Amino acid sequence: MTKTNQKLIRNVCFFFVLMVFVVSCNKDDKNGGKPYDPKIPVAFNTFLPDSGGIATKMVLLGKNFGNDPSMIKVYFNEKQASVVGVDDDLIYVMVPRQPGEISDISVVIGKDSVVCTTKQFKYLLSASVSPFAGVVDANGYGGFKDGSIAEAMFVSPRFINCDNENNLFVTDNEERVRLISPQTDQVITLADHIARPVGGCTSTDGKRVYISAYVWRTSTTDRNVYCFDPDRQWNAYVVPTNIPRDRVDWVSQLAIDEDEILYFGAENGDLFKVDTKTGEWGYLAQGVTRSGDYVYAAYSQKDRRVYIATRYENKIYYFDLKTNEFKFLAGSSRGHNDGPGDEAQFSTPTQIAVDLDGNLIVADRDNHVIRMVRPDGYTSTIAGVPGERGYMNGIPEKSLFSSPYGVCVSPVDGAIYVADMGNYRIRRIMIE
Repeated sequence: MTKTNQKLIRNVCFFFVLMVFVVSCNKDDKNGGKPYDPKIPVAFNTFLPDSGGIATKMVLLGKNFGNDPSMIKVYFNEKQASVVGVDDDLIYVMVPRQPGEISDISVVIGKDSVVCTTKQFKYLLSASVSPFAGVVDANGYGGFKDGSIAEAMFVSPRFINCDNENNLFVTDNEERVRLISPQTDQVITLADHIARPVGGCTSTDGKRVYISAYVWRTSTTDRNVYCFDPDRQWNAYVVPTNIPRDRVDWVSQLAIDEDEILYFGAENGDLFKVDTKTGEWGYLAQGVTRSGDYVYAAYSQKDRRVYIATRYENKIYYFDLKTNEFKFLAGSSRGHNDGPGDEAQFSTPTQIAVDLDGNLIVADRDNHVIRMVRPDGYTSTIAGVPGERGYMNGIPEKSLFSSPYGVCVSPVDGAIYVADMGNYRIRRIMIE
């Protein structure tokens, strides 16, 4: 039997099961169907189809599922699916967005919880890299130009942040903070006076963006943290920071938690925390990173970790706010390698961000790729060709970047935005 015929038979069988399900659901509307019986074990035998992407329609087959969808929870690993309907031995669900490729499917009804042991579901990723903003001149160079998203130009886009309206905040060149607004289709300059603005962070409610000046100890004009707030028409105001000037030489990237506490690392190996309301400061940890390094930070609400990337050491760490422990996560020598944390290699990691599933997204600048680091340290390349500089959109594994410096994740749809510095553009990576 050919693969084509096998696929046809599977599709016919699946269609038949769906028709049985629809008929049974219509029958339930008349007599209420058979309710779940807590005295009888729930059986979960199999499911159809065994692969698919987000929103794929599925049927789970078993026994004693009952007739009340509100009582049922279906999980693909830890991701909960939408239950559309049920009729005793059939459950109709929609596949949720998932972070990985292989899932165990489980059904929870009342106190009963059962996992399908006959097979696993294969999640089919749909991913693409596309241009979002920034054009170049006839010679392939960027420039400074506000205007529509299709016409705007960037000189040197480095760091990027996203709010809950999908507005993007880009630090460009040595002084500017630019706003990309999809709602108005405009790129405007919000500030042109911040001394070398560095990696910012977005408040956990998605409204405010904090961006710091780069040099602190030696600067006589600007050692401030600025807040861009829509309630103030995006006019930047200075956030109180009472850290003595001699404690910090430079700042590379800020992180912020639910209490509006800022976290960042300094070149002397210390990690700091600052209350944005009072300016009160303290040490998160001291002497934990290599002296003289650039330290990038990002906060994860999911596990209350402050993630740290070190540019020259090429390693990823995290500080656990629950246990007050500083731990290694990923990275070894300079280079490129995917795999478990202690085998992974980076080449000048810069801005980092946490995605909607709690994974760390890393701009691996000198490898010209975008990486993903799971909470357990396992590292993979999600876009770009390692060591190959260029410009190409489309399939992530064939896409090309040039010194990608900044990354952020949309809290709206999970899209990853990349400040592709060497290409003078903002790129978007969609993974579903």
